[in-house]
Amino acid sequence: MKFILALTILSVSAVAYAGGVSGRVVVVGDVPAAEPLPPGKDVCCQEAGPADESVVVGPEGGLANVFVSVEPRRGEPQPPAASDVANSGPNEPVTLTNHGCAFSPRALMVRVGQPLVLANSDPTMHNVDINFVRNRSVNVVVEPDGERRIDLQKPESRPVAVRCNVHTYMRAWIMVRNDPHAAVTDKTGRFELPELPPGEWRLRFWREGQPLVGLAVGDQSTDDRGEAVLTIPNDGLDLRDLKVAADTLR
Repeated sequence: MKFILALTILSVSAVAYAGGVSGRVVVVGDVPAAEPLPPGKDVCCQEAGPADESVVVGPEGGLANVFVSVEPRRGEPQPPAASDVANSGPNEPVTLTNHGCAFSPRALMVRVGQPLVLANSDPTMHNVDINFVRNRSVNVVVEPDGERRIDLQKPESRPVAVRCNVHTYMRAWIMVRNDPHAAVTDKTGRFELPELPPGEWRLRFWREGQPLVGLAVGDQSTDDRGEAVLTIPNDGLDLRDLKVAADTLR
């Protein structure tokens, strides 16, 4: 069901944003325990005992590592870009760490122009392979206790996979944006887009490189693109618990 549009035109240079949307992605049903992954020959990986982290569910059912973003289609209103929002571009680096033969965090957001640091806290060499679409792809070795710094100059249209070609079971996902209208659910399943102004907006929910289909969002469900259209009132919208069936996640 598509909500009726009541779009408020804002002067981004003079008016502080109201609106905003938040919620919590919650799994309904039992999620199987994470399967162990073959650690390979490195002793530190064998000791770490890596497990499949493609589904991470908190004690109250919150689903972590879901990307939530505003994704208008052609002809739909565009949310303000980074250049339109005061104090829009964070300058502090975002760090993707190799730890316990796993990438941490599993899913992370980076803004255009924000430094991305590739770090390694393991006593073995790792490789970081990121096949960006709009930015220059990355395929570098990161030595123990080493770091590599990457500068990203263009937004990506969807989350991009991160791999280690030395330990092929390692995975992570990066979303690169030029606006503040995207987030990743935390370990409780919570997300917030506080700077999204009032109006009708198309939200997309993705996890592990695929649309999150069938997620209950208000009185509708996300479609095969993982999308739902919502109207954000002036005082904001708390979607509370957005439920997804456990048996659709693996």
